[in-house]
Amino acid sequence: MDRSGLKDSRPFWGLTDLLLGVLCVLYLISGTRGGEPVSVVAIEGAFPYVALYFCAKVLFRAGGRVAHAAVLCSLCVWGAAESVKGLSQVFGHTPSGHSLFGMTGSFSNPGPYGGFVAVSCAVSLGYLVRHRA
Repeated sequence: MDRSGLKDSRPFWGLTDLLLGVLCVLYLISGTRGGEPVSVVAIEGAFPYVALYFCAKVLFRAGGRVAHAAVLCSLCVWGAAESVKGLSQVFGHTPSGHSLFGMTGSFSNPGPYGGFVAVSCAVSLGYLVRHRA
């Protein structure tokens, strides 16, 4: 297997990884009440952040163009998904996250939603112009 795109194939475990593990354990312990098992809500609350951290760790460990392209592509897909969610709120298919505004996407306020969609559209357009086939 050609590993020319990888910096180093060995995983690097440092202080940040240890602190994240301790934080997750404390979070799960705080989810227990009176000897009851950890609630599903607590596990579902912690898992996405831990998964995102380790995916980013692996991605940036690969480095170079692979990581750069993956981050840009994921931002483009995320921006498109937010745009679709916002349009479905405008057309009444899904409820908005705010009672006064009709379009908030997955955000609870239209301001950050609009800023994110604007930036992701600009990044997507730049990515398409630069890498058109």
